[in-house]
Amino acid sequence: MGRTDLVEVPADELRQAREQRLTVIASPPVSLLALSVSNSGVLSNPNLRAALALAVDRSALSNVIFQKQGEITASLLPAELTGYAFLFPTDRDLNKSHELRGGVTPPPLTLAAEGGAAMQLAAQRIALNLRDAGFSVQVVNAAAPQHIDLTLRRLTLESSQPQAGMESILRAAGLAVSISALTPAELYKTEREIVDAHLLIPLLYLPRACAVSGRVRDLRLGAEGTHCWPASRSPMSRRRPRRELRQKLLLLLSLMVAAIVAAVAWTVLVRIRMVFEQRDQKKPPCSSASFSASFSSAPQKSPPP
Repeated sequence: MGRTDLVEVPADELRQAREQRLTVIASPPVSLLALSVSNSGVLSNPNLRAALALAVDRSALSNVIFQKQGEITASLLPAELTGYAFLFPTDRDLNKSHELRGGVTPPPLTLAAEGGAAMQLAAQRIALNLRDAGFSVQVVNAAAPQHIDLTLRRLTLESSQPQAGMESILRAAGLAVSISALTPAELYKTEREIVDAHLLIPLLYLPRACAVSGRVRDLRLGAEGTHCWPASRSPMSRRRPRRELRQKLLLLLSLMVAAIVAAVAWTVLVRIRMVFEQRDQKKPPCSSASFSASFSSAPQKSPPP
């Protein structure tokens, strides 16, 4: 890194940076890789948009392009923020995709990617996936003056609050949707309606990361990936994973159970000891004189003649 104290590390290079033993600070997943789908032309057909969503191989994108540094998702919000992301299936289903397409070959679609080399490679792989599902797809330059049917983009989660976070994702995608959900159930219903429209297809949640020099101490990467704060003051420090809370509660519960078992065992031992002591106190004393008297009073047999 030379004299540079802080440099951003793209998600597709994060694994390589760690293998080179660089000091890397990574955020939780805060950058959504998603496919924006046009609602005009042939893609005004909701069945074709659903077929597109089922044709994308998210696992290949994660494993090959981004080196397993992201989380596969079909939800607009990360799992740690809502807890219900698993309700949105992520598996590829080419048979269902062909069925929704209805055997009709749509006109050629254009696909553009916003970003650098990794985004371009991801767009090429998505194009291959869609061709397997019977779509004709051409990858084009995002700046080209032509109609673009599909756009691969990264959308930043700007808030750790579910409602505000979803609004930031939709706003960045150009979807004017008002979120008025107050409960988790209402939020899930709203997100389900948006996802089922297939105008924005979530693919991966990626972290933001930076490599730091040895002179940098006690920093935490911010949600937008461009600033660092002391860990105790970082906005991301408010996003404690729920699993940590669960682990602490389980540990506390285990300690309480162990204490209760130990107390019960001690009480039982004390009671048993008291019972034996009371029995010993009730027994009549047995002296040597009484034993001799009982022995002498017993009839003795005479020896045979």
